[in-house]
Amino acid sequence: MAWVGPYFPFYLTGGVRIATQTMTSLKAAKKRCQELQDCGGITGYWKAASMPELEWQWELRGRNSQRNEMWVQPSKRCCSRSFQGMLPLFYINLAYRSDRRENLLSYLAGKGVDVEEHVIRQNGVNRSLFSNATEIITKLEGLSVSEEDFWSHFKVQGKFPDIESNLYKGRIASWIVHRMVWKRILSIRHEHEWYIIVEDDVKMIDDVDALMEKLSLTTCLHPSVEIIYLTGRQVPNFFPGNVVSYLGVDAYVVSAKVIKKLLDNTVLGDPKINSLGIDTYLSTLVRRGVIDARMIEGGNAFVNSWREFASDIIVKDKP
Repeated sequence: MAWVGPYFPFYLTGGVRIATQTMTSLKAAKKRCQELQDCGGITGYWKAASMPELEWQWELRGRNSQRNEMWVQPSKRCCSRSFQGMLPLFYINLAYRSDRRENLLSYLAGKGVDVEEHVIRQNGVNRSLFSNATEIITKLEGLSVSEEDFWSHFKVQGKFPDIESNLYKGRIASWIVHRMVWKRILSIRHEHEWYIIVEDDVKMIDDVDALMEKLSLTTCLHPSVEIIYLTGRQVPNFFPGNVVSYLGVDAYVVSAKVIKKLLDNTVLGDPKINSLGIDTYLSTLVRRGVIDARMIEGGNAFVNSWREFASDIIVKDKP
């Protein structure tokens, strides 16, 4: 997608967005960023204009893909390429959502992914098959849960949450299905060093070669990284060092070495868990320093297609 101006930019410097006061062109904003000693890129809001600037191609970030865009300045460091070929990719998909499955596989194939060799389906947890969120936990995680003790941690204004609602059943289902994928990876963790995990409402916008190049750059610049976020759903705030302030689960890469840590820290019933959104809680683990998660360097490799497919946590179940 080509950018058109004029443009009201923010310069990313040391993980902080610095707003400018005037509208400018993308070309001018990009030049200014390159002049700054510590500018990591530019992001902001643009307005349609009759004269498009075709010389710069931007990668989309944010839910409002019509206006939130970003350019990330290429690293000045030279890194050797450590990722040579496509990684195993697990995707989460409910059985009845063949539309999402076909859409995702089509995008992957179009970007050069051999879906027969590298892509593995994980059946989603259909919340409509359970009467409440507690039942999902007890049946799928094998935990003995006292409803009063468990849900007392998540009271809203002194009231217990509606555990029969689609919202809470969906949150628990999402939490557990990601743990299912991690458990599968744990059983094969010696086969590969890294694994890609995506939900079925994303689109791959990089080809395989570009994705591997960006992953190589990310692991080179951040050798301690354990999880690499691929979507960048919230236009930064990134912390210094490209540490994510929000770690989504729509598309991410995990190191085989972090899998056991993820499983150990996400056992439902653990009193340290302060949120039932798996993305929100993983973000908490990042801020606590439990896991090292970074945004992929060079720009997001996937975008979320929520404009086409609403979140399965929010939408009504199929009758």
